Amino acid sequence: MGCFFLQHTTAYAYPTVHGRQAVPFVSQAVKDTIYFAGEAFYEGAAMGTVEAALQNGKEVAAKMA
Repeated sequence: MGCFFLQHTTAYAYPTVHGRQAVPFVSQAVKDTIYFAGEAFYEGAAMGTVEAALQNGKEVAAKMA
């Protein structure tokens, strides 16, 4: 019997030179059906963290309700 190993890498978001200016635009819902959330879309000071992902997820969920 064969065995295989799953390999993955992790990543996090970080602001680029003009990236912060794009966040409000890319965070907009598409026809109220597609929503984007995560640490990359967080507009607070802690971008790229688990806390940012959770907070932004809550904000986007509230928009959907």
